Amino acid sequence: MKGYECFNILDKESNWSKAIYAYAKATTLYEEGMETAKANQTMAQVPDLMQRIAGKSIPLEKFVARRARKFVAQGNRLTLPGIELAYVLNCLGLSPRFVLFEEHLNQVSQVLADLHAVKEPEKYGKNGDEYWDGASHPPPPSLCLLAGD
Repeated sequence: MKGYECFNILDKESNWSKAIYAYAKATTLYEEGMETAKANQTMAQVPDLMQRIAGKSIPLEKFVARRARKFVAQGNRLTLPGIELAYVLNCLGLSPRFVLFEEHLNQVSQVLADLHAVKEPEKYGKNGDEYWDGASHPPPPSLCLLAGD
């Protein structure tokens, strides 16, 4: 819950993107498997929190809003959204190597093994689109290895 607490403080005290902080909070709760109702509720609010500056949307906000909509459309599921957000925010290169190799690499390997074990993609998850989302955009294990260099 430490990650959630940190993002919550940033959300309350910062003037930066409320949508990105909400997505990060929801992702933290989702990946920890705690308070799933709160994670689902927060994720559903993300698209409504987007800002427009001089008539333009912030690209990173567009990304998190799109991922939040996908989360809701897939029955409250995403493939490793925390690692994906860390990659987009360029945080993997700053992570300690033991976290990359012992935790993230294992998570990625487990997801890839789960996808390879699926015999009928249309029966994966709550709707068949989830398989293709994970299979066509899986986080490669080399991502963790490259970030550790």
